[in-house]
Amino acid sequence: MKKDVIQDLILSVRGHRVILDADLAELYGVSTKRLNEQVRKNKNRFPKDFAFRLTRQEYTHAKSQCASSGGQPNRSQSATGSQKHREES
Repeated sequence: MKKDVIQDLILSVRGHRVILDADLAELYGVSTKRLNEQVRKNKNRFPKDFAFRLTRQEYTHAKSQCASSGGQPNRSQSATGSQKHREES
């Protein structure tokens, strides 16, 4: 996968760089439902700040970021963006 494709999926929410769960699921070739199910079932494998639920206002803003970046808006309302992983980058 091209770096610019992934970079286009990164949004800013609550001052953090995140990727919506639907976009992450697409990158891994699984359904959003399956991705979220695995995160819930394997909480001990993910940092505590790995995912959070978006508010309606954040979701609306995220959709507008997708549209302005040329990405397709999706129906996701969860975001992933662990602070641990951001610090390692």
